[in-house]
Amino acid sequence: MALMISSNSYADRNAEIREACAQLPTYQQQGARLYQQKNYSKALDAFENQATYTHFCLLNQDDLAKSAQTLTEANLATAYNNVGLAHTKLGQYAWAKAWYALRPENKKSQYNLSKLPKQLYTDQKITGEYVRYAGQGAWNRLVVSDQGDHYAIRFYGLRMGLLALIYGPNLGEFTIEMPKKVAGKTNTHAEYHYEDCQIDLDFFNHSLSEQFIAVKQQQGDASSCGFGFGVYADGAYHKVK
Repeated sequence: MALMISSNSYADRNAEIREACAQLPTYQQQGARLYQQKNYSKALDAFENQATYTHFCLLNQDDLAKSAQTLTEANLATAYNNVGLAHTKLGQYAWAKAWYALRPENKKSQYNLSKLPKQLYTDQKITGEYVRYAGQGAWNRLVVSDQGDHYAIRFYGLRMGLLALIYGPNLGEFTIEMPKKVAGKTNTHAEYHYEDCQIDLDFFNHSLSEQFIAVKQQQGDASSCGFGFGVYADGAYHKVK
């Protein structure tokens, strides 16, 4: 995600929105140039900035000067696909799929998805990083690490509000342990409990082409889970590392 913008007043905020959004062509041109030079790692950084600010500026388009570029969903789909292409060139196919899949109805996305290897993973281990898109170039994350007889699962959640790049996102976190075995069988289920909040996590790692965690909040609201306002854990988190 791009650097956070600072702001001291409403007028400054609008000025910073306009200034940041004026850089979009620069991010795109930098990414394209670096991509053509086969400097895919730096191209990825530039394209991520392009995706971040394309979404941010699209959301805040009413505050831009009338002379500013009019952004559309097609611009956003192009930005997402650019990030995916850089990941593809770096051999990070699961990350590429995550970006392409943000706009699955887009023809570019469909084409790029069709070109990915059928097997995105080398094993079916549940350790690694899983993500769900939060918006404006940022991702909610679940990180699973091996701790011997159990796994440690860490959740890092975000709510990317309309002005998240100015004021920052709302945050939510938890850490739980999941035994590797339950009643002698491989365990694929974990739960988070906090006050009247219960969140279930179910692992689906049976394939080398798709591995994800299905997260479902069974009780309580976001505030009762100990998260910041508007932060929810619900959804499918796809493995990217």
